[in-house]
Amino acid sequence: MNNTEEIFDTILPIGSIVLTENGEVPLMIVGRASLFEQDGETGYFDYSAVTYPQGVTDGKEFIFFNRENVSSTIYFGYVNAEEQEFASKYDSLVSNSGYEKFIS
Repeated sequence: MNNTEEIFDTILPIGSIVLTENGEVPLMIVGRASLFEQDGETGYFDYSAVTYPQGVTDGKEFIFFNRENVSSTIYFGYVNAEEQEFASKYDSLVSNSGYEKFIS
């Protein structure tokens, strides 16, 4: 799934491993639409991730970015019926959340 249009079409599942436009280090997605405080404002990024294969070592390694920052998908995470339902509602959920989407 390296087609840029497909990457932006839906939110990637937890466990997906991606490269962003800014990096050469693989990132594993561990959260989606996590709230984040920046300059006194609370908002969200589409993804929170950790470096792969290191993962979390001291809790400060989380990287936040949006789906438009993904340049390629190395591994597509597990998808079941619940994930399909969540992914199909993601855009509606975040747009109705009342929180701003931050730009990375």
